[in-house]
Amino acid sequence: MPLTEYIIGTLILHKNVKPVGEKNGKKVCCMMTEEAKRLIRSLLKALYIFHQHGKCPAQFDETNIVVLKEDGKVKLTDIAFEDKGDLLVLRNYQNAHLILQIILSQLLPDNVPEDIKHLLELMSSSRSIQMGYVIYTHASLVPVGNRFQFFLQMYEKLKSVLGRAAHQNILDALPYGNWHEILEGNHLLNESFHGRRTPYNINGGPTVFLNFYRNTVVHRMQRHGQPLKYSSYKKLKYTPDEFEEILAVTFLLYLPKIQEVLEERKMLRALNLENLFSMEAQCNHEKYIYTETPYQETTP
Repeated sequence: MPLTEYIIGTLILHKNVKPVGEKNGKKVCCMMTEEAKRLIRSLLKALYIFHQHGKCPAQFDETNIVVLKEDGKVKLTDIAFEDKGDLLVLRNYQNAHLILQIILSQLLPDNVPEDIKHLLELMSSSRSIQMGYVIYTHASLVPVGNRFQFFLQMYEKLKSVLGRAAHQNILDALPYGNWHEILEGNHLLNESFHGRRTPYNINGGPTVFLNFYRNTVVHRMQRHGQPLKYSSYKKLKYTPDEFEEILAVTFLLYLPKIQEVLEERKMLRALNLENLFSMEAQCNHEKYIYTETPYQETTP
């Protein structure tokens, strides 16, 4: 099915999402659907595999994209290939950037989540030449049920190097210096922050936030249905995915920025984050080239 036809009947964004535990219920967010994530990610995976095989598709646009009905993944059709080069890699990601804009065209600019905007910025800039693996495994596209493991693998890598002099400032580029103020808007995050036996030192820098995020993720179900001491003993019921949604919409850029930091220091690829997207980690680039199967008449 042509891409432009497929997206007409595809829900791209969940609008008016109200995270569990938001104080006063005022916060309303937008989140990409899992179907849209799978669609976008399959295009980016195809480009990454092509590049790994030393090939770059020639100029392409939405008319060269077909979507397979059975799994909602894309293949490229009617394209030529050239030997890989930096300028061709950049052009590929810029072409893909334009296609993503078409996929997102049904959205108002203010509705596009910040992590998706981060992905689009990477793709359209010259940094895409070095950031292909980050684009391929971008946190905005990981299934919500796998965000838990996605973060923990990066956390363990960060903690393993923070003691080395060369990496003492590795977290300085990460956002949310006012993280302890942001979390106050959610009952469950607030409980995780204030309910710790040893209080968090809010002046301790980005390492403290990293530890808070890790502790909150690991103990995310601990307060399910339990009285919240710091929220008038309110009780909240939620699923693991709903808790991940809280973190996803509260600290949208945290995981993508950690990816950038690790990739810049050549530590990201060893984590094999592609395995957390429920798609094949290794495959032949020909898998992403669509060819029509001619009809052959048979005699009984």
